[in-house]
Amino acid sequence: MLRMVRAIHLAAFGGILTMCAVSVNAQPKAPQVVWEPPNFALPSQFPKPMKQKPIITSLTVAGIPIQLEHTRLDLVSRSLHAPEGSRGDAGEALGWICLYGRDEEGFWGLWLMSGEIDGPMIGSFQWQRLPSDAQFDHRCRVLGHSIHPIQLPVDIRLGMTESQLEATLGKPTSKFHNTWLYSRERDLTLHGEPYSADNDVFIFYDNDVASALVVHYTISS
Repeated sequence: MLRMVRAIHLAAFGGILTMCAVSVNAQPKAPQVVWEPPNFALPSQFPKPMKQKPIITSLTVAGIPIQLEHTRLDLVSRSLHAPEGSRGDAGEALGWICLYGRDEEGFWGLWLMSGEIDGPMIGSFQWQRLPSDAQFDHRCRVLGHSIHPIQLPVDIRLGMTESQLEATLGKPTSKFHNTWLYSRERDLTLHGEPYSADNDVFIFYDNDVASALVVHYTISS
């Protein structure tokens, strides 16, 4: 049941492939106008998660603390004045808000996302480098008034090398093409009932430099 929940959650992001042999692009081609979360090519089978503490279950965006699976997407949308987008239905339903900024290395985009399994809560996010000529839809909101508008609970960021990330996070659960996966699972007790928490952290590399970070966190019974 737990593996099924993980598959349903990842399916909402439109990136699962039926054949692992298809090559993975570390940085998928950006749409003509940036708005929806870009799809990433993911394998059809995932390794068994390690029984360890999750790596990333929260982040801070423009000073707003976000706890995955506990913070509502609509509340963050209002706080950041970022309209919600949506696509799909049933198990493939996905809602998001689009944010972006620029640093010394160029544009980046951040999508805070809520799949059907998350209810109204933010269950995942996608942070990636974008082309220098990226064009943004008017519904995307710029975060440009802070040196570090995105803060994670671990010291990782776009632009780090493979060796730097391995020194910080340890060896990944698996590697496929130029993508690393850190998969974690732990048991929880909520309101006297047993639950499982899954945390998948995908790091996509372009020329050995991290160009995208995709994080999923799911709590299921």
